[in-house]
Order: sequence, then structure tokens, then C-alpha cells
Amino acid sequence: MEEIKRTAIVTGGAQGIGREIVKEYLEAGVKVCAFDLNAEQLDSLKAEFAAYGDDLITAAGNVTSYEDVEACVKKAAEAFGRIDILVNNAGGSFGVKGTPDLISLEDWDKVVKVNLYGQFYFVHAVTPYMKAQQYGRILCMSSKAGRSRGSGNSGTPYAAAKAGILGMVRTVSADVGPYGITINAIAPGAILSGERIKNFWNNRPQSDIDEKLKSTPVRRFGENEDVASAVLFLTSERASFITGAVLDVNGGAWVG
Repeated sequence: MEEIKRTAIVTGGAQGIGREIVKEYLEAGVKVCAFDLNAEQLDSLKAEFAAYGDDLITAAGNVTSYEDVEACVKKAAEAFGRIDILVNNAGGSFGVKGTPDLISLEDWDKVVKVNLYGQFYFVHAVTPYMKAQQYGRILCMSSKAGRSRGSGNSGTPYAAAKAGILGMVRTVSADVGPYGITINAIAPGAILSGERIKNFWNNRPQSDIDEKLKSTPVRRFGENEDVASAVLFLTSERASFITGAVLDVNGGAWVG
């Protein structure tokens, strides 16, 4: 019997953690559809991994637009013939923070829609495909901010959305489990996920870095590879008996 070549959709797949996830899936023999708001970065991704040919396709769009989400899912299904894995990676805090009276309703909506609505939109869109094939792996990106009080740029809307993801994962796991579908979450901490964050810490005094790392028992920042390896595990066959769970990839920071 011919082995099925797995397929994946990775949102926010053109940069940072998402780009590393795409890379590691391709290296593992998984076909990938990378979805991202940044069309230029998608072109860059396609060029960097041109050697994988049609095993990598891209779709530009906004996770807050269900029309864009549906178009991405349809494109992946038509190109690959099936959808095995969804990695809901896209998100961001947009620097929205402060006491509730200082957070505009527009900013609240923006952050919650990107981080919570966007993830549900993709779960909603891929579930019929996964139910039909009686197989699916869904990974939702939460955050340490959704597990305990956030810090830095993790404001109230971001923390609320990331906590909401955990509630969604727990409930959906019971709804889709009978169809051979698992859904789990990852809660990253301080990850050097891109040039903006790396430059921020490179320009901070060592005392600020030391203070930040005091709350991380392993005493280092996380790397994209730390998150990607956890994603690949939770969406693999070896994790078939794990669902409704959250894996903390934050060096133990959330415990304190």
C-alpha cells in the first residue's frame, strides 16, 4: 500500500516561526501551503525553497477575512488532494497594551480578530475535509500570555485572545476526536522569532536582558527551531493519542 504524503497549511508561514515550520515540514517530506499577509515574503519563501517544486504553494490573504481563508483552504485541497495538517501560527499583539480605559475598542477588535477569530476561521474551514478523510492534525499557537499574566508587549487583548485559544482547543478536541482529528496548542514564551525582536534585544542593555531571563528557568531566549520542533511532534503520528493539550515552549517561564 502506497504511503500517504501528508499535507499542511501553515498560517503566518512566510516569516519568523512560521517560516521555520514550513522549512521543517518540507524537509520531513510534507507538502505545504503557506498562508501569509505579506505577499513579498511569500515570494521570497517560494524562491528560497524552489527545490521543493510543487510541494510548496503559497496563498496571500488576511486571517480575519473568511473569504481569504476559504480561498486558501480550497487552493490547498485542489493542489494536494487532501488537507492533513493545519498550523494556526499567524498572530500578533500589535503593541496594544495599557489599562482598559486606554485600549480603544478598535484596537481590541483588531487584536482579538487576528489572534482568535482567525484561528477559528481556519479550523472551521478545514474540518469538513478532515472529517471526510477521517484524519486531521490541528495545532493552534497560543502564548505564555494566555497561560499567566503577560509581560512586555503582551497587552490585555492579546492575553485574552491567547487564553481563548486554549478554551477553543479543549472543547473542539471532544467534538472532532471521533473523526480521527486531534487539536492541540503550543504556548511559546520569549522567542527570537524575527529581526525586529532580535534587534530590540540586541539594543537593550545587558541588565535588561538579565532581568528578562530571570523569569525563564533555562536562562535563555527561545529560537524558532524550539517552537517548530514541538509543532512537528504534535502534528505527527507519534502524537496521535494527544489532543486538547497545551505544550509550553517557554523555558518554564509560565510556571512562575
